[in-house]
Amino acid sequence: MIYRQKILLLLGIVLLLNACQKSLQVVRFEEENIEVQIDNRTENTLGFLDSLLLPYQEFLSDSMTQPIALVQEDLLKADANGKLGVLMSKAMINRAENLLDQKVDCAFMNRGGIRVPMLKAGPLALGRVYELMPFDNYLVVLEIPGDSLQKVLNIIALKGGWPAYGISYKINDQGATDITIDNMPIEGQRLYQVALSDYIANGGDKMTILKQFEQKNTGLGLRDAFIEYFIMINQSGQAIMPDPHIVVR
Repeated sequence: MIYRQKILLLLGIVLLLNACQKSLQVVRFEEENIEVQIDNRTENTLGFLDSLLLPYQEFLSDSMTQPIALVQEDLLKADANGKLGVLMSKAMINRAENLLDQKVDCAFMNRGGIRVPMLKAGPLALGRVYELMPFDNYLVVLEIPGDSLQKVLNIIALKGGWPAYGISYKINDQGATDITIDNMPIEGQRLYQVALSDYIANGGDKMTILKQFEQKNTGLGLRDAFIEYFIMINQSGQAIMPDPHIVVR
């Protein structure tokens, strides 16, 4: 059943400047008939915007429930050793290397940026990834000297540690110790390529120390990076399974 509602469309507004005062003047208006539909599920008359958005809402709802991958075991957010954060860090390295065509040494995922407590074993729906990462952050890479990376890790360690991939470290009351990258001890003068979100790179979560380093922006949203990675794993015939824990307390 279709109702018709008249919508007055204001098509022309001219801004007139008289001395220091601004005034608005209507120069023309037209009216147009817009079809407004009934939602068959609720039998409620839809408003103008609801009527326009309903078909897209139904399509989006169907898309969000579609599985994109299979999770082999429950992946917990937890702390620095949380398997979910380690997996997300691994995905960041994979996508950054692919897009920038360069080696990326390690990646960090701040715990506060992980917005679900776990990914349960079984089919992973697209909508669950949107819940996991609801923000429109971008995947970036920073080039950080080893001595500066040590300072970054000290801050992260005092926060309790963040999930990471490609890097291992121990945590004590002073910060991070026994740091290895690619199974080699960290070198103070060496430049390391570190993947993370632009939110953190811009100083978010009190990581202002990172603002001094130039960003290589992949142009890919962090959520899209995870979606691409999960789909890639699924297309290879594998289930999502994180590597062993790499951060030692």
